Amino acid sequence: MVMFPVSGEAFIYLQYSGDGGLDAANSISPLILNPRVNTYLHYTAGTSNLTVGKNIIGGTSSATANINGVVITSGTLAGGDAAGIIFITNITGTWASGENITISGPTTIGVARSAVMSVPMIPAKTALLQCETNNVRICWSGYTPTNSAATPANQGVLMQPIENIEINGWNNISNLKFINAVSTSNGVLNIIVGY
Repeated sequence: MVMFPVSGEAFIYLQYSGDGGLDAANSISPLILNPRVNTYLHYTAGTSNLTVGKNIIGGTSSATANINGVVITSGTLAGGDAAGIIFITNITGTWASGENITISGPTTIGVARSAVMSVPMIPAKTALLQCETNNVRICWSGYTPTNSAATPANQGVLMQPIENIEINGWNNISNLKFINAVSTSNGVLNIIVGY
């Protein structure tokens, strides 16, 4: 997940995968669609201690911050394999990619995948979806897509690997939902949210 500034606009790259991100119908977090704060870190190996309000410390840099929001794009906090974005405030020091994210004491609650990044605090305008592996079903009309194991089965637009779809407008993006087309097929859906 990387943010790209382009001509005064900014983008956040998200990757949802089957192990928690696509096995059940999912949507883009409101924290991404309309950020309350503009600074964030990408993380992996997130645990159940990764919660809003916690003060975190960089295991190598000793940088500090307060967690304002947590977005999970794959894995689970309970399983200790969550990945996604942590929105942070009250930053001191310089966070380093690859360092452990700790709370008071030596308890590791994740690993930083990036330095601190920023995004404008404005609503999302566009979302570019790219199906990377396996088929994914999507809906942006307010309905929930279903996979092959659901009743009724196979609801929503079918995206095949390497297919791209652009969704424009706040209502369409905020109503967007997605799921593996075939239950537990471990699909991967890349989403670039533009502001």
